[in-house]
Amino acid sequence: DYPLTPKYTYQDVFKMMGPLYKEIINNVGSEHFVVMGDSAGGGLSLALSQQMGEEGIEQPKKLILLSPWLDVRMQNPEIDKVAKNDPILNKTALILSGERYAGEEGKESYLVNPILGPLNKLKDVILYTGTYDMLNPDAHLLVEKAKEEGITIELREVEKAVHIWMLNRHKNVGYDHAEETYQEIVKLLRNLGEENEEKK
Repeated sequence: DYPLTPKYTYQDVFKMMGPLYKEIINNVGSEHFVVMGDSAGGGLSLALSQQMGEEGIEQPKKLILLSPWLDVRMQNPEIDKVAKNDPILNKTALILSGERYAGEEGKESYLVNPILGPLNKLKDVILYTGTYDMLNPDAHLLVEKAKEEGITIELREVEKAVHIWMLNRHKNVGYDHAEETYQEIVKLLRNLGEENEEKK
């Protein structure tokens, strides 16, 4: 839950999320803290981790990005190729929403477009993306940029999966691997919890 556009911009979002992140780190420690977000929330999760890294705040135990929206400008030329197979997202609508989220000041900010942000402080990042999601090309671009900085982002890509397919397990068309991916994420989180229990 965070302040939503068009009433609010990214500045309102980070005024809320930054202090909340720090409070959680102080209360439970990074070993017990997983940051996970889907779509716009995936972009926000990455940008928040980038911002905290810049401030010298500990990174979460795991950063999990589900079909993240990494660049609201939608400038990657590969997007139009994938858009032909994307039954969910509309590029024009996304650009308009992104402009409202960015406001006048944030159009080139990494807090709005985390693909522009620093990656050198990130750790233990998993990115889920489907090949029928028009945000998929930017996911690949992010992974390549991270590799250039010596950072590994684990890319888990599912063929013909659409935007946030793993959260739509009960829909029949276009969500063939939804249950499988959902259970994979559940297992991942459960294993992290068990690791923490073993360390006690």
